[in-house]
Amino acid sequence: MNDLRSILWNAQRFALLPPKLCRRLTNRSQSRILVVSLPKAGTHLLERALLLHSPLYRALLPTLNEENLENHGGFPKILARLRPGQVLVSHLPYKPEWHEAIRQAGVKTVLIKRDPRDIIVSNMFYTKKRTDHRLHRAMMEQRTDRDRLRLLIEGNSVLAIRGIGEVLTRFSGWLDAAEVVTGYEELIGPKGGGDRQTQVTLIREMFGGLGLSLREEAISRTAEGLFSSASPTYRKGLIGQWKEHLDDDLLGDFEQIAGDLTRRYGYPLHN
Repeated sequence: MNDLRSILWNAQRFALLPPKLCRRLTNRSQSRILVVSLPKAGTHLLERALLLHSPLYRALLPTLNEENLENHGGFPKILARLRPGQVLVSHLPYKPEWHEAIRQAGVKTVLIKRDPRDIIVSNMFYTKKRTDHRLHRAMMEQRTDRDRLRLLIEGNSVLAIRGIGEVLTRFSGWLDAAEVVTGYEELIGPKGGGDRQTQVTLIREMFGGLGLSLREEAISRTAEGLFSSASPTYRKGLIGQWKEHLDDDLLGDFEQIAGDLTRRYGYPLHN
């Protein structure tokens, strides 16, 4: 059942089914959008929220990152090829030259952020599960999940693992540069431990900030359809999972390394 749901969702997100295919062929005025997300901050949740809006569809490109940009011609050329209504998905840290390229191309940027403590926990489980992930071996060489979490908090240059402080720093420029900044906790809705009214309000404001119109009934349908196991990276999707996995010692380490940055992203530490 989940495989079928994933197949149907992929067909919809790439505009391979009617009526999205018809809108894709006739679309001339919709915004072109770049999704920016820290890894494990809700990339596919934000993508799904956008692509449930019928005029939008994902460009036939993988999730962009620093390593694969040149494989597709470089960032300016990727942006230049983007058609009205297309959405690019990325894990691109902030760089002034990339921000300028986006501005010149007339592409709108939306950033999704998430409590960094939940990012760490999600990343730990994801890298354990994915045997093809570049960090999988390093993760599995750690004795316990607690050791794995500490590694993701502190980082390790020998293993080419960036600590959470460095990760947050690299993406922080988007907090000011993106047209829309949205939060995982507000977008996830009640099925993920959030609030329906907050979710609906956020969806309305997000589309408005991107210059897209959405009727109230469409906003409600989008909110209802967001929480889905069709995502290829879905695990639980719940808010506040860090409370079950980060003990006081790990939290102290986290606060020393990334406390100020976490507050910069809008997350108080003592909650």
